[in-house]
Amino acid sequence: MSPRSPARPGPPGELTVVPEIATGQLVVVPVADLDLTRALRAVWLPSRRPDGPAAELVRIARAR
Repeated sequence: MSPRSPARPGPPGELTVVPEIATGQLVVVPVADLDLTRALRAVWLPSRRPDGPAAELVRIARAR
């Protein structure tokens, strides 16, 4: 599955943009004192808990 696949929950990882940075399509802009922390919420039916990649995302989020 591609890191950009819509079936994969969450934003693309830092490694996903390496090729675009290498070709100059994207540039890295250093920013000091920028806090991008945000609260995440996951909602599901009690009878249908997340599985697969979605369950892994919930597990990682709970661990932080």
